[in-house]
Amino acid sequence: MKQKQELGFFEKPLSYVILSVITAITILNQGGYFAGGIVLAGILLSLCLVKSKSRISHFDLSLLLFSVWYLVCAVIPGFDIDFTARAALPLLMFLFFLVIGTDKENSAKLLDTVIKIALVLAGIAVIMGVVELLSSMRLPRVDFPLHYANTTGILFGVMFLLAGHGNFKAPRALRYLFLAALLLTQSVGAIALTVLAELILSKSLKKTLVYVVVLALGAFLLKDRVIQSMGTFVERLLQMHDAFLCMLKHPLFGIGAGRWETQKQLYQTGFYNTIEIHSSVMSIGAASGIIGLCLFLASAVCGFLSMKFEHKVYPICVAVLLLHGLLDFSFAFLCIGFLLAIILAQGEDRGKQRIRFPVAARVSVSVVLLISFITLACGLSAIKTYKMEVAEQRFSHAVSAYEHSFLLNHSFEATVWYAKALQMTGKAETFQTLIETIDVLPLDMIVMQQQYEEDWRSTLNYLKQQPYNSYLYDAMETCEDETLRAEATSLFSEAIDNLSPLGKILYKIEGEKQS
Repeated sequence: MKQKQELGFFEKPLSYVILSVITAITILNQGGYFAGGIVLAGILLSLCLVKSKSRISHFDLSLLLFSVWYLVCAVIPGFDIDFTARAALPLLMFLFFLVIGTDKENSAKLLDTVIKIALVLAGIAVIMGVVELLSSMRLPRVDFPLHYANTTGILFGVMFLLAGHGNFKAPRALRYLFLAALLLTQSVGAIALTVLAELILSKSLKKTLVYVVVLALGAFLLKDRVIQSMGTFVERLLQMHDAFLCMLKHPLFGIGAGRWETQKQLYQTGFYNTIEIHSSVMSIGAASGIIGLCLFLASAVCGFLSMKFEHKVYPICVAVLLLHGLLDFSFAFLCIGFLLAIILAQGEDRGKQRIRFPVAARVSVSVVLLISFITLACGLSAIKTYKMEVAEQRFSHAVSAYEHSFLLNHSFEATVWYAKALQMTGKAETFQTLIETIDVLPLDMIVMQQQYEEDWRSTLNYLKQQPYNSYLYDAMETCEDETLRAEATSLFSEAIDNLSPLGKILYKIEGEKQS
C-alpha cells in the first residue's frame, strides 16, 4: 500500500501564498533584523503551526535542540525584550521549515514566488541606483531592501543562482536584474561567492569567460572599494578572534544573543566600533558558548547528511549562504534563515523515517509561542511609548512608569532612557547604582555621569578595564583637567603598544580613524 504523503501546512490550497506573504513582509521589514519584524513573524508562524501536519525529521530535532539552547542562553543573563527577540531567530527558522511541510512541489512553488518578489525588489534597487548615479554622478552603494548592503548582496546573489539554475518559470534573462542589483551593493564577499558558484554551475565555457571578464572589470572600477574591503576583512578576523576569547571566558552558556553590543569592549583587542560580530558562526559561539556552537555545527552536518538534492544549485546555494555567514552577520536577518529553510526543503530525503508531531503537542507549543511573542510585542510597544515620554521631558512620569513595569525594567534600551530620567529628576543615588550595574556604558551615559558628578576619574577607571573603548577617549577630550587628560593620553599610548597582532595590522591600515 502506498504511504500517504504528508502535505503539512500546504494541505490548504492558498497556504503557500500565506507563507509567501510572511516571507515578503519579513524581507520588506528590513529583513527581519530588528525585534519588531522578528516578533511579527513569530506571531504569524505560531498561528500557522496549528494547521501544520508535518512529521519531524532528525534534522528538525537537531535544529530544535540548538534553537532551544540558544534561547535559554539568552535568558540566563536576564530577560531582555530586544535580546530575547533576537534569540528567537533559530527557533523561527525551525518553525518555518516545519510549517513548509514535506511536499516538494508546493515548496518549489513557494521558492518560485519568493524569487518573483525578490525580482521586483531588485528592479526597484536598480532604479534607485541609477537615479542616484545620475543625480550625484557617483556610483552608489545600494542597500535596499535590507538596509545593509552585504546581506542585500548575498540575497540577490543567491536569487541570481536560483533563477538561472533552478525551476524558475519566468524568462531566464530577468535573472540578470539580480546580478545588476548585486553589483550595485558593492559587496565584495557576496559578489565573489556568487561568481564562484556561477562558475561551478555554468556548463558554458563562453559564459564562464564572460563572468570572469565582468568580475575583473568590476574589480577595476571598484578598486577603492576592493582596497577598503582588505581593511574590513582584517577587522572581521579581529572580531572573530575577540569573539573566540569571549566564548572561552563563557564556555557553557555564552553571554546571550545580542549582548555583544553591550559587552564588546570587555573583550576587544583592537579598535573597532560595531554592534555585531561580523561572523554569524562566531556570534553563535559568543552568544551560546562552546556547547551552542557545537549544537549549531551538528545541526548543519545533520542537515547536509539528510538532504538528497535533485539539482546541484541547491547545495551550492546552501554552501554560499553558510560561507557568507562565516564572514558576516547575514544570519542575524530572519529572511536569510527563511531562504535557507526553503532551499533545504527542496532537498530533504522524504524516504527517511519521520517522527509524528501529535496534534495536542503542536497546539500547546503554538499557544506558548503565541503568548510569548505577544508579550514581546507589548514590551516593544511599551518601550516606544516610554521613549516618547522621555523625549517629551515627562521625566517624573517616566521614572514611575519604568519602576512599575516588568517589561520596561527588563530592557536594556529602556534602562538607558531611565538613566536620563533619573538624572533630570535629581535622583543621584539611584542613578549611580544603576550605571554601576552596566558593564559597558554608552557614551551618552558616560557624559551624563560626568556632568552630574564631575568625576572624570571614573572614566579613567573604565579605560583601564576597557582600553579599546574609543567612546571613553572621546569623552575624556572634554575634560578640563590637564593632568587627567595627560593620563588618558598615556593610557591610549599603552593600549596601542598592547594591540593584538591583528589589532596592530588593522591600526596600520586604518590609522587614526580607528581611534
